[in-house]
Amino acid sequence: VIVPGFNTHRIGQASFYAGAQNLISVTLKSNVDLPNANGELMSLCCFDNAESSNIVWLDVSAADAGTTVLPDLCSDVRAEGGRGSGFWNPATFGVTMYLCPNVGAVNNKLTAGLQLVVRFNVTNPAVSQPPSVVLMQADDASTMMSSTSFVLPQVGLAPSLDAVLGVMNATAPMRVVLPEITTRAIGQ
Repeated sequence: VIVPGFNTHRIGQASFYAGAQNLISVTLKSNVDLPNANGELMSLCCFDNAESSNIVWLDVSAADAGTTVLPDLCSDVRAEGGRGSGFWNPATFGVTMYLCPNVGAVNNKLTAGLQLVVRFNVTNPAVSQPPSVVLMQADDASTMMSSTSFVLPQVGLAPSLDAVLGVMNATAPMRVVLPEITTRAIGQ
């Protein structure tokens, strides 16, 4: 018996500076195929206080793809926002990525066991803040109306916790630092 889910789910960021553009990297792998049959989508939620345009351009890659075709992601179910894009929702600080419609004989899907890396840019808030807890799930039109039913259940993404320039957890998502001098003293 297989319980459908994401067996790899990691996240990191490139910049922790306040107000800076920040490249977010999400690594995921599912244990079942996610076919393009019923408006399938993946949602990433809770990039606290981040900003982006409505359409987020995605860089999709896979280190272990071999001959496997990478899934084509779109900002909406009909690909009206363009292929290689996601939809930014400012209310949830989240990104929604639909599997694009099939093109010709090519069946667009997220293949089980394929470790996919999805990268996109957001703008960090202008003030310091602790890292966000980012959640991911896969859904489709048949289950979207139920708050407890998902094609692939919601999981928290495991953050990278590297220190950079002396900042602990600098690569955790939405960890933002406004550089400042923290100790001020003068003497003679």
